[in-house]
Amino acid sequence: MEEISRVDLEFARKNAEFGPKPFVRTFERALDKLEMAQSELGNRISQLERSANTYAEDHRKKMVRLKQTFATVGSSFERLETQISEVGSNTIRIGEQLDTVAKEKERAEAIKELVGFYAQLNEGNTRNLDTLLEGGAEGMLKVAQTLRRLNTIVVDNEYSAPSDAAAKRQIEKYSENFEKAMLSTFESAYRDGDVHSMGIAARALDAFNGGVSVVKAYINQHPFFLSSMVGQAHDSIAEASYHAMDGVSDIASRPPPPDRWLVQLYADTRAVMFKDWAIISKVFPRPIDLMQQLLKRVFEQTIQAYLETLLARAESQSKLAFLRVLASSHQETRRLVEDLQKFDAETITPAVMVLETARRSGNNPQGLLDMPGDAQTASAHFLNRCCDDLFESYTAGGNYMSTEQGHLKDAFRQILVPVVRARSERQGPSRSKALLGMLSSVTGGSGAAAAASDAAGTGGSTNSGSSTATGGQSAETDGSINTQILRMMLEVHAEAITRAIELESETAAPEAVAALSGQLIATLGDDYVFPALEDVLESLQDQKQEPDVRTFDVVQVANVVVRLLQMHFQRAIVPFVGNGNYIYRDVVAEKNQLMSRVEMNLNLIINKFVGASKQWIGGILSKQRKSDFRPAEDDFTAFEAGTQPCRQCTEFLQRVEQACRKNLGEENKTRVLTEVGNALHEMLMEHLRKFVVSVAGGLVLAKDVSRYRETISGFGIAALNDKFAVLQDISNIFLVQPSALKSLLEEGPLARQDRATVQAFVQMREDSRSSSLVKQFAS
Repeated sequence: MEEISRVDLEFARKNAEFGPKPFVRTFERALDKLEMAQSELGNRISQLERSANTYAEDHRKKMVRLKQTFATVGSSFERLETQISEVGSNTIRIGEQLDTVAKEKERAEAIKELVGFYAQLNEGNTRNLDTLLEGGAEGMLKVAQTLRRLNTIVVDNEYSAPSDAAAKRQIEKYSENFEKAMLSTFESAYRDGDVHSMGIAARALDAFNGGVSVVKAYINQHPFFLSSMVGQAHDSIAEASYHAMDGVSDIASRPPPPDRWLVQLYADTRAVMFKDWAIISKVFPRPIDLMQQLLKRVFEQTIQAYLETLLARAESQSKLAFLRVLASSHQETRRLVEDLQKFDAETITPAVMVLETARRSGNNPQGLLDMPGDAQTASAHFLNRCCDDLFESYTAGGNYMSTEQGHLKDAFRQILVPVVRARSERQGPSRSKALLGMLSSVTGGSGAAAAASDAAGTGGSTNSGSSTATGGQSAETDGSINTQILRMMLEVHAEAITRAIELESETAAPEAVAALSGQLIATLGDDYVFPALEDVLESLQDQKQEPDVRTFDVVQVANVVVRLLQMHFQRAIVPFVGNGNYIYRDVVAEKNQLMSRVEMNLNLIINKFVGASKQWIGGILSKQRKSDFRPAEDDFTAFEAGTQPCRQCTEFLQRVEQACRKNLGEENKTRVLTEVGNALHEMLMEHLRKFVVSVAGGLVLAKDVSRYRETISGFGIAALNDKFAVLQDISNIFLVQPSALKSLLEEGPLARQDRATVQAFVQMREDSRSSSLVKQFAS
């Protein structure tokens, strides 16, 4: 608006007077132009709308026509596809009919040709067959197939007319000659290493009789069965090999390695199988069958014959020798089977899959095998069966387990010879010496904790090699406590479990391990631990003898037995009996029952020892003489050494403390020493009130009490130290002058003690009956 009225505004400013008319005329002209432009724009829009509608209608009509066209084309294609399918079906039917006709024609021609051969042979004419034989590999294969069919005809027409007898004789004769010739060709090529000629003869014989004769020829002439090792007498081989296994019957020695001749035999078997597969796969139409027959021959003839001889030799020497040789042989055989299975998976199976694919695709060139669809590999089941058959007579029907349990019983009896001898000596005239022998055979010294620690580091199953269980001798090279009996039992048992896992099947192994575990627990408890504990308890019944502190050695060894048994159970038994099943529960229950019984017996022994110690100390104190605390003034020996009962008691207590410290844990040690110390304190409180003490005797008594207190302080128990400190204060009653007695009783530690008890000790002073002392104490 400003732009179109700019001239009018400038004119108005110059005239200094505003006139509306110029502006009105200007705006009217602008409005007329806008109305004209609006009219033109509307006309243009209407024209474009009409054009767009026309184009849209044309597009719609074209789309309708296109849709109709597509529908027509689709219907045409459907009709064409139906017609093509009908043509294809007709073609297939025609092809099948043509194939049937061709097969019938071929069959008719084959029958015609076969009848012709039959007629010629009936006349004694073999010219056509001879001509085919001269035609090379294909001719030989043709002759083989013809002869096989002719033999089938002869067999099917067994009761034919007499005129056919000549044909039958001629067919049989020609077949026999053909087979001999092919076998001769194969054997000659075999010796010369001519794989191509071997393959031609093998395929011809396979077409003739299924390859039975050529397979037998290949196996019978195989160098493996003719080698010098196998050709030797089995007895001489086994004898030489068996003598090389030193210590095979010694339970203390480690199991020997597998038989060296058997290892060599298996190495030769691997080499032969790996090498022969390359030849067999090229020569024979069915190499898998031949490989299985070859393996079967090796297992049943060579390996089984040698194993029987070797095991018979071992069995004649001992059960252990037989079991060890059986287990090592089985382990080595399993290793052979695993190697063959690996070779089968990595080499044979891929090769067979390639050849089978070629056969199915119809591109099977001459020389590739004609495989049946269900024989693509030497199955793992076949190899496992071969291995199981070798050892079935030794393991089936519980044969192995009965032998193993019998050996385990004999071995445990041999190991426990020292214990049995010591128990028999206990019935002799010298009971104490017999008991010491029992303790020596069970404990043998000190350091049980070190032995347990050593066994814990080896799982309770070590192979010391230097130990022996024969002749009742048992010794450890380090001189520590002798746990050799237990360790040897666990070693023998662990070896038996290893054999059971190796020889028993996967399903039967847990029960076998459980049976062996029960045998160990029964023997360990009934024949070893509990007899020793019973002897210790019986020895503590004799109150006339000092309780032997080596009782704690037996306690310690029993604790070692429990710990080692628990470790052996966790490491050698649990992994093979499962977890949570009934076998596991039964084995755990047996083990826990043994451990509970041992623990109960140990508590009983400790309590019995404490009671016997109290009686022994009481017996020593009862020998105290009245003159011990009223010595002569010149008896300096009594002043320096104390009394004899005191020395005996303190020496005994020191031995008890040392034995407890060495063999018991902190808690049990404190309990035992506390009971013994409290009992000694009570007995001394009663004992010292029975004797009148002179002035010189007060020194002797103080010396005794000081010795008691020093011994008890070695226990390291604060409560006992306090009690014997009070007892030391009581001994001072006999040392002070009468004038200082009241101050001692009222101002010192004795002021906190029972007055009647203190007065009882005062009255045992030799000068307590003087009127002045009585009045002083009463005041």
